[in-house]
Amino acid sequence: MTFGIEYPEQVSVFSWETCGDFDLGTATWPSSGSGTATTWVSAKTDPLVTVGALSVLADENATAQLSLTSHPLHGATLADDSVPSNVDPIRTLGALGFGTDGVLPCPVPDGACCHFDGSCEVTLESECTGIGDRWAGEFVSCDAAACPPPPQGACCEPDDDCVVRSEASCLERGGTYQGDSTECGPGPCDPQPTGACCSWLGLCELRTESDCGYSGGTFFGLDSVCEPGPCVTGPCCFDDSCVMATEEGCGSYGGIFRSEDTSCEPNPCADGACCYDDEICRFLSMAQCDALSGAFLGTGIVCGPGICADSPGACCVANGDCRLLLESECEQEGGYYVLPDEPCAPDPCAFRDECGWNETLGEWVERIRQVRATQRGLEGRGPEAQLPEVLGGSVPPGVQGDCGSVLFNADGTFETTVPGAEHGVQTPTYGAFAEAYPCPDGYACSILLELTQPGGAGARTLDLYVWDDDQGEPGVVRATIAGADPGVVSTWPAVSASLRDRLSLLRRVPAPRRLLGQLAG
Repeated sequence: MTFGIEYPEQVSVFSWETCGDFDLGTATWPSSGSGTATTWVSAKTDPLVTVGALSVLADENATAQLSLTSHPLHGATLADDSVPSNVDPIRTLGALGFGTDGVLPCPVPDGACCHFDGSCEVTLESECTGIGDRWAGEFVSCDAAACPPPPQGACCEPDDDCVVRSEASCLERGGTYQGDSTECGPGPCDPQPTGACCSWLGLCELRTESDCGYSGGTFFGLDSVCEPGPCVTGPCCFDDSCVMATEEGCGSYGGIFRSEDTSCEPNPCADGACCYDDEICRFLSMAQCDALSGAFLGTGIVCGPGICADSPGACCVANGDCRLLLESECEQEGGYYVLPDEPCAPDPCAFRDECGWNETLGEWVERIRQVRATQRGLEGRGPEAQLPEVLGGSVPPGVQGDCGSVLFNADGTFETTVPGAEHGVQTPTYGAFAEAYPCPDGYACSILLELTQPGGAGARTLDLYVWDDDQGEPGVVRATIAGADPGVVSTWPAVSASLRDRLSLLRRVPAPRRLLGQLAG
């Protein structure tokens, strides 16, 4: 069994003596808020079993309770000696009172619950509440309840055979239930006419009209065929993500169909402000902007008054100083221009030799320019209100820490994982993902996690690794953090950032030319 304990400061617990054959408490057991697990070599079947004893003392005149609660990690449960064990939740837990009443739980009698499908289980009366369920009474066993069999009817199985079955049995075999008391006469399972059905992603299958509509597809009529393919697809944009889909399917899922484009390569969805032809601004994709010989200001950046005007920005001159100059003035000075309106604080021109960087100033500025262009795109579309104030919607390129200037790596995409599934080690590595980034002769100083979830997931921890890159495969493990807590993860489309222990999570780890970082949950 597993359980926990809670008590206020007026109560002191000095020791715990288990009556089980093995007892495994949390690190602080028996302190308040901790828990333990107790087991026996042979199953206990007596109505009353002593689990253990606590030595407790309360302050004089205290009014308090020492309460049994759920284990902080495993809940309050009872498990039998099956393999694997059948685990049941403990229904009620008691409390010891000091200067006040305690709690003595009295078990509520249970009995057989006959379900609508003919199955039976022993439950409380209050738990036997499904449609068509019937509670047989206190202490009545399932054998004594003699639950009636479920109603039956015609079941059309996948091979179009008709068999009289219960609804549950029919559905388990992939069949279509025709209703209670229906019979397998002529007609109910005859093959239904089909036609070409296009899924929203453009996959064509022969389906009945009702099946096609139920699946959200587009039906092309009875006896229509999939060859030649009737499914016409085009780029469908979800923010800056692109998938090939039918126009109708794209709209039904809330996407924007790009009828003027034919492919997701290059990505037509990654739109942003594009400046061309003497300060004209249009909201275009990067590819469209390049075709106009324009300057793409970043994904999500919108056109506004003066955004394309020649405005001062950070210019890194030969000695490494940062000056606010026009791009033309920067060129005249022989410097390297970062971006319009880019500030000099934090200094984008400063890089530290002690952090291992051996690039030229021009190479450094080109890297900073790419990072800032990416970050401007994130600032334009990201849910900034969900991010900590220290980020301001992005990671400043010149953050100073133990390693000097911090280089921010990100590809602007999310990786999909299934937390805990197959322990993150089965193909295709459910529950884990990895990214490879260049890190020339530097240090891995921190890991920023931008996380989102479909909803309902919580209390997950993450294992973080940094590896050398060995010709595209994980090499030497440089650092590892096990059981990192990302905090509360926002539900999509909101995004939450976890930057706990920034610049100390993986402090000053010598890094190879490339890093492969894995996050496993």
